[in-house]
Amino acid sequence: MLFPTSVTLLGPTASGKTAVAIEVARELEHLELVSVDSMTIYRELTIGTAKPAPSELVGIRYHLLGVVSVVNEYSLADYLRDCAVVSAEISARGSRALLVGGTALYLKAVLDDLRPPGTFSGLRSWLEQRATLPGGTACLYNLLRATDPASAALIEQNNSRRIVRSLEVGLGSGSRFSTFGPGVASPSSIARSIVGIDPGRVVLRQRIASRVEQQIESGWLQEAAELMDWDLKVSRTAEQALGYKELKSYLRGEITLEEAKERIVVRTYKFSKRQMAWFRRDSRIVWTKGPDEAKERLLKEVAAVGKH
Repeated sequence: MLFPTSVTLLGPTASGKTAVAIEVARELEHLELVSVDSMTIYRELTIGTAKPAPSELVGIRYHLLGVVSVVNEYSLADYLRDCAVVSAEISARGSRALLVGGTALYLKAVLDDLRPPGTFSGLRSWLEQRATLPGGTACLYNLLRATDPASAALIEQNNSRRIVRSLEVGLGSGSRFSTFGPGVASPSSIARSIVGIDPGRVVLRQRIASRVEQQIESGWLQEAAELMDWDLKVSRTAEQALGYKELKSYLRGEITLEEAKERIVVRTYKFSKRQMAWFRRDSRIVWTKGPDEAKERLLKEVAAVGKH
């Protein structure tokens, strides 16, 4: 089991998780932070992913931040492989881990010891190319529905990324995607200490809007422009990062800056609602209403998992 001596802090984007985790790490000895975020894993995505600045992390071990380039694909399997190394290192030092993040699938896999199916890159490339053709996504969805109706029932008909992944695994492995493990929707069975931050929808939307303004002031436009100037071929996984698409549209003169910011806020807020829908399935989570309450609860939970 990964991170056997750990506590988890989760919540929707912009809920204040990272700041709380850093405060707790400063107050407690032998506590190391582990990012559970599929976008802060990328080196070049800094301001747009609200990655903590190096000055904030002096004296703190914060693992799996900025460890791969945006040109590289980075899958759940890659993340679990890296987690295994970090988990062993933390245990060897006699430390505890505070897992911090909002990527629901990563959290589910780490906390419940899920093991994802393999990847079949050649087949995936063919399927992705097929999906770009007129009517291609609908055709692939019909194929999935015929070969794995259980998976198809859980996927929106226009979600080409998930359709392609399900078909990739099914066709590549010879076993339906829905048969791999208990699945992400399965009830949680491993006892874990988990604290969640849920500030409520109104406050969260305000926090998202405020953070977008701060990110723009901090140089997010320049960060997005540099990615364009470098002419990097951003990987399929990295290009899912929120906000960069809208800023690039602004930089190309397609929309105004205000339009870009509003689109980012709307898209991020919708994403936060999907995050909360995931989290609400897990009865182990102890919910708090804000950073202060979450910090108080975390201090108690970390103390309970082991003293040094």
